[in-house]
Amino acid sequence: MEDLFALLNLRPFNPEIDRPIDLPGGSGATEYLATSYDPDTQSWIVHPQIWFDKETGEPKYLGGEKGLMATRALEIMGNPMFPRFKTVEEADIFASDRSQSGGAQQSTINMKGMQ
Repeated sequence: MEDLFALLNLRPFNPEIDRPIDLPGGSGATEYLATSYDPDTQSWIVHPQIWFDKETGEPKYLGGEKGLMATRALEIMGNPMFPRFKTVEEADIFASDRSQSGGAQQSTINMKGMQ
């Protein structure tokens, strides 16, 4: 249960308040997207693996399944849905296009932002 509360205290990158995370080599990251199959909706969901603490703004890496768990937990609590696709190829194209166009610096991944 403690893990659920910790997940609910996280949010994806918000371009209005967050800065990209510095990476080795001088580049920055805003979300580091993953594509995972969501059996509950029988679709491929694109979700961030970099999350931010709602109170402190500190980034936290939640790779793979943990990132998907955070995504699903926030949606269940009434936050806007994250992008879903019928095929993994469609999801990967979306993620690649989003990254090429500046990633989360343009808008939050779930389009309407987090509560």
